[in-house]
Amino acid sequence: MKSMRTLALVTVLGLVAAAFAVPTASALEFRSTKSPETVLGNQDVSGIHKFEVEKQVTECKQAKMEAKGVFFATKTLNLTPEWQLKANECPVTLGFTSNPKEVEPEGCTFELLEPVLAGMATVGNLAIRCAAGKSIKLRGGSLFGTCEVRIGEVGNENLPKITYGSSGSMPTKITAKFEVTGITANKTVDSGTCGLAGAGVIKTVSYSGTSTFEGTGGAGLEIK
Repeated sequence: MKSMRTLALVTVLGLVAAAFAVPTASALEFRSTKSPETVLGNQDVSGIHKFEVEKQVTECKQAKMEAKGVFFATKTLNLTPEWQLKANECPVTLGFTSNPKEVEPEGCTFELLEPVLAGMATVGNLAIRCAAGKSIKLRGGSLFGTCEVRIGEVGNENLPKITYGSSGSMPTKITAKFEVTGITANKTVDSGTCGLAGAGVIKTVSYSGTSTFEGTGGAGLEIK
């Protein structure tokens, strides 16, 4: 009799645990209706792209990302970013309004890692990929001081997070909201009136913004 009561209790506890279990994430893919395809991402008007370093913000008026040769179904998208389509479109306000203003990717790319369905949201992480000795450079200077921050690949191979959605139009497009935190960066120059807290490596840089990604030539793009 005791063993039956024990079995019943175990069963009840199992059902309760199942009811409150966290849903497991399901792996998804980026898919295009044409293959190979070029994928273009443009900054949304209300989703300005910006880097934040120790409360100092570098905000870009335009942000463009491109991936070439994308096949029908792929787990990742490796994007070449371009933030300054025209001169001085990314004011580097690292402690002061600086001139010149410079955001230079130096050939580094943003890799959108495998998206997953977690509960009701489609999310993914970001990897920053750079060749040896290269990094994304944020630099601002004036007669009174200079700031320079470099963001490379080391420590930035799997950063949370990006939240994905659909444009709901035809052909289909993907929206991506970047809320990336914990980026490792090296503050290489901090002189004069630069507002950074000294040179050195930090792991607290963030990147945010929203873009819409679409295929060229009328190709549809989706995550499924």
